[in-house]
Amino acid sequence: MSEAIRTERRGAALWIHVDRPAARNALTFAMYDRIAAVCRDANGDATVKAVVLAGSSEAFVAGTDIAQFAEFTTAEHALEYERRMDEWLSAIEDVAVPTVAAPAAAPRMWTELKPQLARFLRWWRAVHRAAARAVTAPGRRSGRVRAVALCAWVDLAIAVLASAAVALVVSPLIGR
Repeated sequence: MSEAIRTERRGAALWIHVDRPAARNALTFAMYDRIAAVCRDANGDATVKAVVLAGSSEAFVAGTDIAQFAEFTTAEHALEYERRMDEWLSAIEDVAVPTVAAPAAAPRMWTELKPQLARFLRWWRAVHRAAARAVTAPGRRSGRVRAVALCAWVDLAIAVLASAAVALVVSPLIGR
């Protein structure tokens, strides 16, 4: 089943494709082993400057294929799975170059979100302009507090949206 893991070089980026669309890219133990091996190999290759993990279909990765758990009959099986999971995840975490998850839906999501983000940013600028007027208006102390508090909440929402947008913007930069 490790054939469901394909690798591809795009310039200095090493792409790892999870290609099991019939199971929504659910990972088998053999697939985990293959991903871990590819990640360890990437650390030994000075020409690899980034690792990109991508799903081959609308699903990025559905998680572990739970059909494999039917073979677990003892507590030792579960403990062995946990030990192996730690090993697999450590191999991914230990990659020395930037590692990016690239869901297939990211470009479509950006296209759909871009107009909404533009509307939100126009609203945000209007709120900040109104808050600035309220803060500078003489004798409007309570208005200042509300305006500053509103701006703080708006800025927090912007930070959350910005972190989500980073993933969408990174996608084209890595050749997606």
